[in-house]
Amino acid sequence: MPFSGDAFDVAWAVETLPLLGDRAGVLRELARVVKPSGVVVVSDFVQRRPVSQVS
Repeated sequence: MPFSGDAFDVAWAVETLPLLGDRAGVLRELARVVKPSGVVVVSDFVQRRPVSQVS
């Protein structure tokens, strides 16, 4: 990312990590741009099998 290190108090990734090729690299970049006292939030939904229909 084009941001300097320790630039943000918070960073979040919502339902994006499964779509990216280098997930570990993305997490490293998030950690790099967030201040040491900051917060990184990751939220993803992964469906592992079909959801049965309810009638």
